[in-house]
Amino acid sequence: MRNQKMVCAMPKCSCCRAHLSTAVTSYNPNGQHKKKQKHQNANYSEAWVEFLDKSVAKTVASMLNAQVIGGKKGDKWRDDIWTMKYLSGFKWEMLGEQMAYEKQAHQARLRAEISRSKTEQGEYLKNVDLARQLEKRNAKKAAAGESGNAAPSTGDDTKASRGYKQRQAVEKSKTLEGQGMDGVLGNIFG
Repeated sequence: MRNQKMVCAMPKCSCCRAHLSTAVTSYNPNGQHKKKQKHQNANYSEAWVEFLDKSVAKTVASMLNAQVIGGKKGDKWRDDIWTMKYLSGFKWEMLGEQMAYEKQAHQARLRAEISRSKTEQGEYLKNVDLARQLEKRNAKKAAAGESGNAAPSTGDDTKASRGYKQRQAVEKSKTLEGQGMDGVLGNIFG
């Protein structure tokens, strides 16, 4: 792939800086060219151009907005359309801040996804261990049942059912008669 160049439409535009958001070039710091690989097309989503003169920037933005990019017949972006806008008050430093913010937001989303997957994995492993323990318990109960010590369980009840000894209810009238108080109270209340 050859180096990407920004070409200005106006002959004397005095362009200061240009930035493509996802630039892919064949530059190598050793001075050697990379081997040609299978067509790795760069997908540019947005680009910024800084002009030295505000009026030139406004003119270029209004002139190129909603125009066909053009070029040779076989060019990839020949039929695409420019969508340009003059950003008043936008400084080149803000571009770096915006890109840093987007990178931090992306990393925060990745960290949240990783922590969520860790908790899900921990819950899954906890359930697997619990299932193993229950299988071991049931196997022990079945082995004890085969030797005749206890009856084998059905496997669906995890807790043993417990029986409680119930007391019989005592009537109050019988206790009062036993003490001889029934007649005395009957005489008073009538």
